Formats: sequence, C-alpha cells, structure tokens
Amino acid sequence: MRVKLLAVLMTLGLALSPMSVMAQNSDFEATKLLANKGDAEAQYSLGNMYFYGNGVDKDDVMAVKYYQLAADQGHAKAQSNLGAMYDFGLGVSKNEDTAVKYYQLAADQGNAEAQNNLGVMYKYGMGVAKNQIMAVKYYQLAAGS
Repeated sequence: MRVKLLAVLMTLGLALSPMSVMAQNSDFEATKLLANKGDAEAQYSLGNMYFYGNGVDKDDVMAVKYYQLAADQGHAKAQSNLGAMYDFGLGVSKNEDTAVKYYQLAADQGNAEAQNNLGVMYKYGMGVAKNQIMAVKYYQLAAGS
C-alpha cells in the first residue's frame, strides 16, 4: 500500500526527496534574508512561501505580514494578494473595505487579477456601492491586460 501511494505521489510530482526539501529550505532562508533587508520582490515571494507552505509551514498571518511589507513599497502583486487576504479573512479579520483599497492600488498599476477582483466587488457591492458600470469597466480592464 505504501509503495503504491509513493508511486502515485511520484507520478503527480508530489513526493519530496531530501534534496528538494533542503533546496526549499535554502530558498526560504535566502529569500528571508533579502526580505528582511527590505527587498519588495523577496517580501512578496516570502509571503507566497508562507501562504502556500513552500519551504516553511503554511502561515497566513506571516503571509499577510510579508505581503503588507511589499505592498507598502508599491508591489502590485503583493497589493492584490493582500486584498484577497482581507477579502476572505485569511490571516486577518475579513474587511471588504480594506480589500477594495488594496485591489484598487494594484488595479491602478494594471494588475489584471486585482482588476477582476475589483469588478467582483463592484458587481456585488462588497466594500463599495454596487455599481454594474464600474464592474464592467474593471472586467474589461482585466480582460485587456
């Protein structure tokens, strides 16, 4: 049974060798060093590592911390991800107003994911007044990105 499970995991690419675990750990440590020196891209990447549990235990609170650091430096993907964390209450209390704020910051930089999410917020009146015209605007922006 274990051999069969391992074979399935290996087929799916889910089995981790000791070397791949070591590589993930060294990637995490290198990224953390850069992030703690203020590198916005590294902060965003570290947020993703915590969010997905890559090279570190999954931790939404830590993901928010590093997305916030990168977002504060204007990193559009971090702003979009931070918006989603507030939108769904992951690692923070759910707050649609704050979600809209970060989606808007990212959308203004041309981030298609944030534009789409902002369209959803307008369509359903989540954190903003319901407005179908604005929803369509942001859906179109996202589609054109």
